[in-house]
Amino acid sequence: MIKKSAHGFTIFELLVVIALIGLLSLPLLTGGGFIGGAARIRANSDQLYSDMVLARSYARDARDRLNWGVRFANQNSYEIISGNDESLTVFATRSLDGSVSFEDEFIVWFTSGIGETNEDHELFLVDRDGKRIRIVVYKSGLIEKFEI
Repeated sequence: MIKKSAHGFTIFELLVVIALIGLLSLPLLTGGGFIGGAARIRANSDQLYSDMVLARSYARDARDRLNWGVRFANQNSYEIISGNDESLTVFATRSLDGSVSFEDEFIVWFTSGIGETNEDHELFLVDRDGKRIRIVVYKSGLIEKFEI
């Protein structure tokens, strides 16, 4: 006599699989993704800070004898530029994450050969939850970032 074996899953196995799927999908349901809002604005401010340092470095090298800077393009993007206010070249354009934007327009020029600016500059990034990060570019060319 041949015994028939049952095929399929027990109710316990099905519940375990459903629980695991629920746990794995929790970040998608609560935070809009695996990277939270605070991490998004930090990542965007880190990129802007790095680009400011890059522009200052290019200006200090002065190999091309041009001023270098960073300027507001729109609420969600900025440009790395060279030249001066009358005649400039866009070196690169960067976009911010869709949930992060600038509070105000800005343009920061670093003087060729010395990497300094003509005045202190203050920029603010803000996310849709209201978290703000402040970037300050001092006349000396020093760049600092503060979480508010």
